[in-house]
Formats: sequence, structure tokens, C-alpha cells
Amino acid sequence: MNFLRAFTEGLTLARTDAGISKKVLRKYTRVDDEAVLQATFEYYQKYFGETLKVNERSYANLLQLLDHPKAKDADPSGSSTTACSNRYADSRFKFSAYSDF
Repeated sequence: MNFLRAFTEGLTLARTDAGISKKVLRKYTRVDDEAVLQATFEYYQKYFGETLKVNERSYANLLQLLDHPKAKDADPSGSSTTACSNRYADSRFKFSAYSDF
């Protein structure tokens, strides 16, 4: 659960905090152009979800694309990955490892 809490916090920061997002982008892409970093932040922030809740239809589509014999017959609603992330996403627990940023 600690991983899920930290991952959720990271997604929240990536979506809401331009300063931290651009700092990470700058470090790992080695791009220093502020306009490019800002445009990248604005472009990608809309793709980060507000929770880790897994959309069953998206998961079903993913299973159909996988090149594994068991993936085609797998039930996306019964997946332990889906159940675990959705259970966490539905919880009210708030965790902030980055409160000092």
C-alpha cells in the first residue's frame, strides 16, 4: 500500500505542480528550454488521472492486445490488479510524502 500511496502522490504532483514536474522533466530529458518544459507539462497533465482507479473497459482492451495465450480469456473484472487498485482508489486515506515541497 505504501507504493500505491506514493504513486498516487506522484501522479497528483505531476498533474498539479508545474514546478516539480518541470524539474523532473528537466533532469531526465536534459531539456532546459522553459517554453518546451511548460508545453510538455500542459500537454501531459490532462492524461494523468485523479485516482488509480482502473477502468475495466480499458483493462479489457489491454488484455486483447497482449500476446499471451491466457490474456485473451482473462476476466478484467476479476483481476487482482484491478481489485487492489480500485480498492485503494476508493479509500479515503490521505497520504502526503511531499508536503514540504
